[in-house]
Amino acid sequence: MVFVFGVFYCFLQTLISLNMKRCGMNTKFLFTVRMCISFISLFLLVGHFALKEIADDEWNKAFANNHTHSQDFWKPEDVGYWQHATSALSEWLLMVVFMVFLATFFGEFRTLRIRLMLSRYNDNPIPLSISDDEHTIRAPLLL
Repeated sequence: MVFVFGVFYCFLQTLISLNMKRCGMNTKFLFTVRMCISFISLFLLVGHFALKEIADDEWNKAFANNHTHSQDFWKPEDVGYWQHATSALSEWLLMVVFMVFLATFFGEFRTLRIRLMLSRYNDNPIPLSISDDEHTIRAPLLL
């Protein structure tokens, strides 16, 4: 289920990237790269589930009445082994593709600045850090 939502997230974030391109924050090349990665992840996801179903089907046909043979430990001579191994490979490649997709956001996250303020129900909050061109001063954390 994580992979299904991951692929959905890739496509959703790619559409957001298209809108950010219109605002001038992304390039068409970056949008195209993210769209290609999204389709690759969709292909790997479909391949994973299809091959897994084929492997499970073949396993169940071959070992339906054999309760001593466990599906937890596949052997190369087992029926459906290569489909099972290819399905597992698709799963690992899908994880790598997700990491590559997240790496495309490096440039955007690099320019992101977050300012966090803490206060004790005070009208004048105490900043966690004060930054100027020369120095960065960190305030003590008051609890």
